[in-house]
Amino acid sequence: KQIVNELRGFKFLHFSVSIDGMGKTHDYLRTHSDWDTIVNNVTSALDSNISLEITTVVQSIGLSSQKSLYNWCKEKNLKQKN
Repeated sequence: KQIVNELRGFKFLHFSVSIDGMGKTHDYLRTHSDWDTIVNNVTSALDSNISLEITTVVQSIGLSSQKSLYNWCKEKNLKQKN
């Protein structure tokens, strides 16, 4: 949240966030990542009118959670690139 507060001085910000699955699938595919932190950071950015897009590397391990990830992005009004 501190970083988001510091970035508020810019007129426009756009970030690309790499997410390869939902929840534990993402944590497994992205070692040292934490899904809950990702969700909190995305929510904070969106609440601060920061533009986000989600990029995804489709892998066999994460394939089963791609539909859930798509729905989550749609719910949050996020663009998703594969």
